[in-house]
Amino acid sequence: MRRFLVCAILSFLTISVDKQSSYLNPIRSVISVVVSPVHYFVDFQVATISFAGDYFEQKKTLIESAKSLRTQNLKLSAKAQRYSALERENARLRTLLGSPVIVDEKIILARILAIETNSGFKQVVINKGAKTGAYVGQALLDVSGVLGQIRSTSAYASNVLLITDPSHALPVEVNRTGLRAVAVGSETSNVLSLRYVPVDAELKVGDLIISSGLGRKFPGGYPVGKIIRFAKTPGEPFAEVTVEPSADLSRSREVLLVSSDASGEN
Repeated sequence: MRRFLVCAILSFLTISVDKQSSYLNPIRSVISVVVSPVHYFVDFQVATISFAGDYFEQKKTLIESAKSLRTQNLKLSAKAQRYSALERENARLRTLLGSPVIVDEKIILARILAIETNSGFKQVVINKGAKTGAYVGQALLDVSGVLGQIRSTSAYASNVLLITDPSHALPVEVNRTGLRAVAVGSETSNVLSLRYVPVDAELKVGDLIISSGLGRKFPGGYPVGKIIRFAKTPGEPFAEVTVEPSADLSRSREVLLVSSDASGEN
């Protein structure tokens, strides 16, 4: 307390003397010179802190802006991909509906929903059922040819047995010669075998195989596949004929259900 009073009295006397005379001017000049670097240092510290604060604030703003732009870019990219997918889908649908394999039968556009593998059959599930005009035995086509036949239906979906399933048999004929046979699927690969083809049959690799329409369960005249192998075994009455399906069994998404008037009524 005593020190505070002494300092206060000295300060008061110094202020009084400074106001009434100029004796303290030299001392003030010396103190100003001594204190000036401190002012500059303090000002530099304040400026540095202010600059750092602005820098980190701007950096934070830029980071948030970059995150926002990346998010917007991802959203726009997703939309662009979706638009691109829709464009490709529309192109496939236009190609499908304008395909030369489509003739005068009644058609229903459908989409493959899933590939069914648990049942032991080579089959797919489509989004059309009894309520939308689908029925058991109805033919399924893609843009290139025969894909399969409906095996079972529910109200709004159907199971389609692919023509490559070993339990599927389809009456066919050779487009070039009119020779009739039965196309059966394979257990080990996605090809067809022609049954009951005589060894002396006039066939060659590349011949087009089409549906014959026999039995009236399947419309005739649709591409089924092309012969890729024709072999004769000595002593056997029938030749070994392998057919590659015309339909793209692994990539088809949009398909057509086809029925003639006769088929639709059965």
